[in-house]
Amino acid sequence: MRNLINFIHQNLGISPLLQQKIFTTVILLFVLLLMRVLLQRVVTRRTQNSILRDDWRRAVNYTVFSGGMLALGWVWFADYQTFSLFMGLTSAGLIIALKDIVLSVAGWIFIIVRKPFEIGQRIQIGQHAGDVVELGVLEFSLIE
Repeated sequence: MRNLINFIHQNLGISPLLQQKIFTTVILLFVLLLMRVLLQRVVTRRTQNSILRDDWRRAVNYTVFSGGMLALGWVWFADYQTFSLFMGLTSAGLIIALKDIVLSVAGWIFIIVRKPFEIGQRIQIGQHAGDVVELGVLEFSLIE
């Protein structure tokens, strides 16, 4: 293994530390993909309701993605406290700049958690009425 690391370092100029980070990232992505596929198979086999299955599928995707981003942050940023400070300040700036989108995401979370309406229901908002066919992060679709 040490010979392979030295060979890559000498011929490609990739440092051993960077090689380790790349290898860890590839393994982590493989494990996350495998975990996502396995969790979705379990949900598909145990859930007969298609709406509930879609909710679980979305929850699995968001959870695996969020966990993967955190894990990749730990791999690529050695000084995680500095990275956390940077991300906090960047997030605050983005929230101020993108407040409408942030409000839409907060509304989507409210709809998903509190369930004031669900897919398949007929609702009316002002003059507009229709059937809810999809709930997305920035919108929900109605068929009038």
